[in-house]
Amino acid sequence: MPSGNIPQHYYTVAVKLAAEADDPAMAGHVLRAMAHQAVDLRKPHHAVRVA
Repeated sequence: MPSGNIPQHYYTVAVKLAAEADDPAMAGHVLRAMAHQAVDLRKPHHAVRVA
């Protein structure tokens, strides 16, 4: 996995674990973090998709 995909991979795992644990607040928190990272990386379309 290229190094640029490592954070995305862990965010995806975190969202799946939050869903599995039936913790919508944690899933929302992780999705917010994903959107924030996308904004920081100047990928606004991705930020909107995960928001």
